[in-house]
Amino acid sequence: MLGVQIYTLPHDDMGVSGYDFSRKGKQNHVCVKYSEIPEFLYVLAGAVGADFLPKADIDDILGNKFSSFANEDYDDLAMRVDSWTEHFRKVWKRLDDEKIVADEKMRNGFPALVHLKEELGSGWNYLGAVKGSAEYSLMNVLYDNENILMSQAGQEVLMDYSDARKAISFAVDWQGSCVSVALRPYLER
Repeated sequence: MLGVQIYTLPHDDMGVSGYDFSRKGKQNHVCVKYSEIPEFLYVLAGAVGADFLPKADIDDILGNKFSSFANEDYDDLAMRVDSWTEHFRKVWKRLDDEKIVADEKMRNGFPALVHLKEELGSGWNYLGAVKGSAEYSLMNVLYDNENILMSQAGQEVLMDYSDARKAISFAVDWQGSCVSVALRPYLER
């Protein structure tokens, strides 16, 4: 574990604190609006799955279809997040070409992704995007063989896969089926 802290915020929002990819310096913070927590769980589970949860939680997830926090069925949520993420995943892959990174329109259109690609190089893959809200910016989520990096408004938080499982478990314990149904696609595979 990399020492990530997971906590609640007012209005049922969720926060994660930890160090950036340099693993030194000050702690950074990323936040998720309560209505986007199902998206956040779905994205994280893309790297670590959901079969590590206790049987009672898994049974509860499989017994529900609707996420009240996201206000949609689990399959609609998965389709929406996958579609939303695919655009960013394509941009991330295109950034492997140095000419694309140098292109001014790309730098202006996707400054966060260009910055991350320059800092991290090509060893990282694009895992997903958690859309922003009035309170919080869009969050880009990347992964490699061991870690997940969340980037939001210039703040990067690095977590390993055990931290990701901890974040998922925290949200499931805290909010139950309001958010956990987002994990159902990973349990049905």
